Amino acid sequence: MPKSSGTRSSKKSKDTTGNSSNIPVCRLPSQLTKSLSDYLQLRNQSQDSMAKTKQAMNPQQTRESMEECIKLAKKEEAHIIAILDQLQRVISKTEENEVRKQQLPKNTQVCAKVRDPSSGEPMWILAKVVRGNASLDEYEIEDADQGDDDHEGHKSYVVRKKDLVLIPKSFSQHLGFDKGDRVLAMYPDTTCFYPGRIAEVDGKNYTLFFDDDEDDSGRTPRRKVSYKYVVPMG
Repeated sequence: MPKSSGTRSSKKSKDTTGNSSNIPVCRLPSQLTKSLSDYLQLRNQSQDSMAKTKQAMNPQQTRESMEECIKLAKKEEAHIIAILDQLQRVISKTEENEVRKQQLPKNTQVCAKVRDPSSGEPMWILAKVVRGNASLDEYEIEDADQGDDDHEGHKSYVVRKKDLVLIPKSFSQHLGFDKGDRVLAMYPDTTCFYPGRIAEVDGKNYTLFFDDDEDDSGRTPRRKVSYKYVVPMG
């Protein structure tokens, strides 16, 4: 845990009549629509066959009806498997489109999980989005810390979206935490986030006990951090 000051220690669609509607329009692929239609027809045949079985007057009719039911049941199973496969494709495509829609804009401020260039250990840093790759769900980010050397420049990393936590732009956007909650918070006078426990909620600030932050006497000091730099545990 860093103790010194500095940027960082080493570490409404419309329907066809023109009326407004809040119900989203879902257009299924033609192949899936046909599969569903075929299945419903097959299902009706199965129900008719079952009805005939119940009405059979002798063992021969019963056996023939049961054999027909089994054949139809196998066809139903095959249709269901095909429908589920097509539905999965629709879902995957929808999820891919949602990823594109939810792509983080350039300069979005984030708390990012990266690997320390020196030790290779994971760490959480303050950064901003440079660009994103929706198809791979990856982002290039730029470290907020310029390093110890003014000429060194800001380091860049490529990270997955799951390793990013958005920094709230305003107090109304932040999640809000309670005393005793475990969080990640930016250590004072650094650009690194460390785990800790909230000791007190004071308006737009939180007082925390950071993990492994004992002083020489073994006492863990209380440190104040703005709401903006207190995020959920990654």
